[in-house]
Amino acid sequence: MIKICTVYFEGKYSPQYVNNLYNGLKNHSTHDFEFICLSDNNSVYADKIYPLYNNLQIQKHWHKLKFFSELFGQQSADDEIIIMDIDQIICNNIDDLLTFPVGKNELVTFAPWWKQNTLKVHGGWYKFRSGQLNCVWNKFVQDPEKWQMYFYNKNIVNFKFYGEQNFVDLACKQNDIKVTHMPGQWLGKYTLDPTSNRQLNMQYSEKFDLDYMILDEPHNDVKLVHFMNPNTDISNSKDAWVKELWKA
Repeated sequence: MIKICTVYFEGKYSPQYVNNLYNGLKNHSTHDFEFICLSDNNSVYADKIYPLYNNLQIQKHWHKLKFFSELFGQQSADDEIIIMDIDQIICNNIDDLLTFPVGKNELVTFAPWWKQNTLKVHGGWYKFRSGQLNCVWNKFVQDPEKWQMYFYNKNIVNFKFYGEQNFVDLACKQNDIKVTHMPGQWLGKYTLDPTSNRQLNMQYSEKFDLDYMILDEPHNDVKLVHFMNPNTDISNSKDAWVKELWKA
């Protein structure tokens, strides 16, 4: 079973983000999957909703790390687990993403092509076999307070309680987890700033020797677009392609 796992917490986003992601996945895939959401709001769309318990004082998207343990989401030993952020739009058929092969002690993700650094993982998409990456959760749960501010305090990230993907990257390195990258042209990055989007388009075109990532609509090779950083909300976008693809 492929299990797509997400987290929703009241605050920045509305339940619409979960609902539209769920519908986008359903509309752009021919493969069966189970959509799971840890949530503090039972109105979200999902095949299964589990309470967002917070006895460990876990902040924001750090709850995603729970899915690295087979104790969460009623995982079975043969399940393939995909963890997704909810601030993404599915643009084209994603069967290749859902069925991308993953082995033991392996993490399948994207390399952040828009960054000039050594980070090997992208927090918007993780895929692994259930129980194979317990080391990520086990390391984090030993000291959540430390790790949730660690990368901010080290000036590696710019916002408090960010750095979850940096933590996953570190845990993989320390535990000899194989990191495999899917084709980077499948992932788009978008903002609400036209200047930034033009720069991203040029980066994408140069990196992959393709046309621009997004003009009037996403390039055919782009399967999902991530609206990243705290100041970029899908719901505030005025672009016609966003309104067309991001809906219930």
